[in-house]
Amino acid sequence: MVCVLYIDCGTTTNFDIIQINDVWNKLGAQIENSTTRGFTGHEHFDQVGIIHMNGRIYDPSIGRFLQADPLIQDPYNTQSLNRYSYVMNNPLSYTDPSGYARLRKGWWRTPLAIGISVWLPGSTAVFGWFANTAVSSIITGAISGAIATGNLKGAVKGGLFAALTYGIGHKFKGFDGKKGIGFEGSPARILAHSIAAGVSAEVDGGKFGNGFVSALLSQNIGKGNIFNPDKVGGLAIVTNAILQGSISEATGGKFANGAMSAAFRVAFNEALVKNKPRQSIAVGFDGAGSETLPDNVAIADLATDLDAKLFNSRGGPVFSPVGKAYKYILNELESSPNANIFIFGYSAGGNDAIRLTNKLADAGISVAGLVTFDPHSGKRATGFANYSLPSNVISAINFTQQNKTSFFDGRGNPFNGGIVTCGTCSSNSNINYTGSQAVHANIVQYSIRDYRQQIYDTLGN
Repeated sequence: MVCVLYIDCGTTTNFDIIQINDVWNKLGAQIENSTTRGFTGHEHFDQVGIIHMNGRIYDPSIGRFLQADPLIQDPYNTQSLNRYSYVMNNPLSYTDPSGYARLRKGWWRTPLAIGISVWLPGSTAVFGWFANTAVSSIITGAISGAIATGNLKGAVKGGLFAALTYGIGHKFKGFDGKKGIGFEGSPARILAHSIAAGVSAEVDGGKFGNGFVSALLSQNIGKGNIFNPDKVGGLAIVTNAILQGSISEATGGKFANGAMSAAFRVAFNEALVKNKPRQSIAVGFDGAGSETLPDNVAIADLATDLDAKLFNSRGGPVFSPVGKAYKYILNELESSPNANIFIFGYSAGGNDAIRLTNKLADAGISVAGLVTFDPHSGKRATGFANYSLPSNVISAINFTQQNKTSFFDGRGNPFNGGIVTCGTCSSNSNINYTGSQAVHANIVQYSIRDYRQQIYDTLGN
């Protein structure tokens, strides 16, 4: 017997008793025959009034498990301390498939969207010639956004955010042989991505500050370790997503918002820029002494302009980075086999640049351009070395001086540079500053001031 309340538009309330036993019995029989699973997907045993939730038994009449939960998921959440409650008393937001731990409904959406961000953009089977391009990024972003949110708004937002992060990456990194305006990990680039993450969080219904702070912290934590996309590729997408998602939740935002923002940032920015075949590979070596010496600063600026990998030759021949530079070039050639190679170096770094050129010659690898500034070996205190370049060098310039001075005359350190002979070069490769005011400590600055265009042309820029 069931009581149904009817309220009419007048002043009288009528209670009608309706006999529906027959209807209910027929409907109940149909439901019972079709499935034994309930709203949460667990098996119901109506005969005894319990629900089998795999790890434990649940009694719906009292709204509690019959066994205590052996796992306390969140010790700082008082709802988690009730070991007999279901999903911390929040069944509208979470489910508990195992009987031991809560899962947010639709929990699979974020990891699936991240997985698609890892695999899809570079798939030649799907995109053909458009793999690892802006086209594949925007399409992948739209698909990932739709999966993560389950709606059209998410798809539109995903496509737009993918385009934004892809554009930031290429604006700072440079592409198609063009020079970028910054460098990987630069403050301006980190700030740009953090602003984009803040905007994304705002669009998702969160707060700009949460998205901005989580992206800012995760990018700085991620520099130079397992989160670095240059080192681990697809793994970096996942680890960055977990890191930024965790920071987002810790700062009051949503895990999913932070995770998707990081996945898009790495997949459509660093990873695609890195995986896109390069037209040139540039390697530089600074000189002995402090990195704050004016000529070492000039070499670092040159490396930034050329988007070159700069190696530290300040340790001298004992700690020479030639081996590391050689491995770096071989690794880059795997993804860009047709790239031109450009090398430059100053002082002991000039010596390392020539040594690297010889090592590449032994491997049959050409060097499109070589620029050295006062190269000398470990015997620099007793004189200077002359160099003969191998036949793999196509173009070379060597800036040298033999204006040996004293440490005490105010002009710089008392070292001379070597003479470089290039049999395969079309013109004399040496520009000699002997007799001028140039000395070993300022020859890079003099050379860039006087021959800037020739230097950049030789180094492919």
